Amino acid sequence: MATRSLEDRMTALENTVAGLQSLPGELASFRREVNARFDAVDARIRSESEQLCAHMRLLHEALVAQIKTIGEGSGGVDDSRPARRRPKR
Repeated sequence: MATRSLEDRMTALENTVAGLQSLPGELASFRREVNARFDAVDARIRSESEQLCAHMRLLHEALVAQIKTIGEGSGGVDDSRPARRRPKR
């Protein structure tokens, strides 16, 4: 393989340096884009989490109401005591 002349190597080095000078601006632009996307994902997760909590609260309240209704329909028997166990044979 033939070695390149000093002038060719200097030209290649100058071109490389010129290409690298735009890198900080490109990285800053990429960082802004990534941060914006993460912010959007974070907002979506927060919104869906709040909706999930509201739905779970609604289901819990419905369950408590159903348990209360079942308790009222038991004929006044005190269901708070545990049932007596039958003796072993």
